[in-house]
Amino acid sequence: MFFPTLNGLKMYKIDDISISKLDGWLGTRRKAVIDSLNPLQFSVDTGIDEQYSIYIFALSTQIGIAVLKARYVIECPLCDTVYKVVYDLEDIPKCFVCNECGSNLKNHEDYVTIWFELIIEPQEIIISEDVLDVVRTVSPLGKLVASALV
Repeated sequence: MFFPTLNGLKMYKIDDISISKLDGWLGTRRKAVIDSLNPLQFSVDTGIDEQYSIYIFALSTQIGIAVLKARYVIECPLCDTVYKVVYDLEDIPKCFVCNECGSNLKNHEDYVTIWFELIIEPQEIIISEDVLDVVRTVSPLGKLVASALV
């Protein structure tokens, strides 16, 4: 597993297949996107229900699991300028003046986009020599794959 603490999702009755898909998906994200992970993209990529994906992402921010952190991006609905990024719901302002267009706006949930950030590094997956020996004996392609893994 890339993120062993994801096993803590089991106490929330998240099934092993969903945990495995989340672990694999998170573990293969490029560094350029790890601060803007979207549960809806995870849903599309893995075939897991959208609401369930959002739920799993939210649970992955909990103490004891803490693989992800929620990031709230407040945007002006008139000019799409990012007004502020916060990491706590209480820090979302009740109203704001857009720095770009000057509009005075009362905050509304439609102005807030929630992204998730990966906050821990994936663990390396170590492949034992026994596994490599099996891969080498399967086929010529297995020999090529095994040599690439060493």
